[in-house]
Amino acid sequence: MTSAPLPPAHRNATWTPVPDRHRSTLALEIVGGTLGLLGVIAGITVLLPMYGAGATAVATGLALIPLIALVLVVLWVDRWEPEPKGMLLLAFLWGAGVSGTLAMVLNTMMLNIFITQMSEGTAMTLLASVVAPITEETTKGIVLLLILWLRPRAIDGVVDGMVYSALSAAGFAFTENISYFLRFGDIMGEVFFVRAIQGPFAHVSFTIMMGITIGIAARHRSRWAWTWLFPLGLVLAMLLHGLWNYSNNSMATQPFVYWALQIPMLVILVGSMVYLRHQESIMIKRRASEFARAGWLTEHEAHMLGSFQERGRAIAWARKSGRADLMKDMQRTATRLAYNRERAASGRVQALDHADQSRLLQELTVQRGALYGTPAIV
Repeated sequence: MTSAPLPPAHRNATWTPVPDRHRSTLALEIVGGTLGLLGVIAGITVLLPMYGAGATAVATGLALIPLIALVLVVLWVDRWEPEPKGMLLLAFLWGAGVSGTLAMVLNTMMLNIFITQMSEGTAMTLLASVVAPITEETTKGIVLLLILWLRPRAIDGVVDGMVYSALSAAGFAFTENISYFLRFGDIMGEVFFVRAIQGPFAHVSFTIMMGITIGIAARHRSRWAWTWLFPLGLVLAMLLHGLWNYSNNSMATQPFVYWALQIPMLVILVGSMVYLRHQESIMIKRRASEFARAGWLTEHEAHMLGSFQERGRAIAWARKSGRADLMKDMQRTATRLAYNRERAASGRVQALDHADQSRLLQELTVQRGALYGTPAIV
């Protein structure tokens, strides 16, 4: 059990300034993002002399089409409490640069070894069905562990894990698509259909298995839960990836795997996202109501925070008097308080969370005072 939020009268006795981020978080964003960017530059440097600037630009433009669709879906899922932009960029660049480069190097090394031991056709099948799923899913998933270890408060549950894993997979698919469109330029239309129309969410649906298990681990009371949950997600991602790749190498099994596995799995994932978004709405209303009962919000505000429609109405009301930005700020702060409260209720609270709550309550009081013209609760 956790104690109820302190009423407004006690705020000055509990508030202490607290930084928004740890040094380890900043280091992770800078180092990880830089490595990812360097990986992307290295890949472009390799491709340009081989295919030319024109073809590379066309391939990049085509690869942007499924990427934009993926990013829009991720942003839709991440609407309640948007993750820090630096962490989102880190996940994307890691998948595009670090994972893409490491997987390419490892896959090439293994292919060269296989070719000396077996026929080229067998080597390619083994690479696609066994080696690639292992190297690609492992390298894509490493960033999830780094975020969980160095910034555990950035992953509040399954939704956050899905968001970060989807962006890592989207980054990887982006650079891989560029490579595929260039290598198979003579059948560009067919390749584009398979990778951008038929299976744009393939990589995401594999890697998201790790995101789900990491999200569960983040909410677990044991700090070591990731040691058995992450490997489970990794194995699931590898198996799904391997089955998908194997089916693509066989015209006999590809339609069956696509309609019997890929499409149902995508439907389940979309349904899960809708359900989880609804659960987040319920959680925000419930936790915001606790602050309302303590006097920090009104019950109407607590209800409004758990509905995008009501949030929109509140912003429209505030816009009439030129205070829309103040309303948005208040909504963001109150939402962060709800998530902070949920962490405490689940037993995952840290010393920094207590200070964070006090700081956020201080900000909420100032924002409500500016929004309504008085800090008083009405």
